[in-house]
Amino acid sequence: ADAISSSAKTFADEYSIDACETPQELVQNDEIDLVVIATKPPTTHRDLALLAIEHGKHVVVEKPMAQTSGECTEMIDAARAAGTVLSVHQNRRRDVDFLNARDALRQGILGGLKLLRNDYSAGYEGSSYDWGIHIIDQTMVLSEGMTFVEISATMAKPNRDNPTEGEGFFSANLVREDGALYQMGMLPVVQGDAYRPGRMSPRFMLAGIRGVMMQDWCQTPS
Repeated sequence: ADAISSSAKTFADEYSIDACETPQELVQNDEIDLVVIATKPPTTHRDLALLAIEHGKHVVVEKPMAQTSGECTEMIDAARAAGTVLSVHQNRRRDVDFLNARDALRQGILGGLKLLRNDYSAGYEGSSYDWGIHIIDQTMVLSEGMTFVEISATMAKPNRDNPTEGEGFFSANLVREDGALYQMGMLPVVQGDAYRPGRMSPRFMLAGIRGVMMQDWCQTPS
């Protein structure tokens, strides 16, 4: 289903599948078990997810999950009450730079972790709410299952009335329960733009008691 019916038909023809004219038509199809919500802007995520859950569908929603934590909680509660699965798609967990950092931690190459930095530069409308979500998600995964006991953060230039507009950037410090310091942020672009960021800091930096790892930006093995 697509808000633009011609787009839905084109996609359906390409992959030899059926197209629905509306989300309501899609969720009423008993042959469909799972609905993937990948709409832009994300202002539609909550309503479409609740519609699918109401009809007993499992849901995978593109990040950002919703606009506010309140909307996220509403979606989670609805799925729990309906006995359906609700998941958020996080494709940056498959990036090579992240996987290298994760593997270094799992293998204990650096010894006990003391410092981890996770930074990225981007400069397009809503970048802090787009790529920023990946930065936060990756950092949580790299916590190795431990709890963060302290957090401080600063966000610059947000558009409070419409957070998906305006570039903005943020920086945050998190202290893990064992004392390890995690620093993450969306940094301003230097000598470039969102697609050719110019000068970038290392994508990840990990410092342990036996050494330091610097990982540059790399999304795919090529």
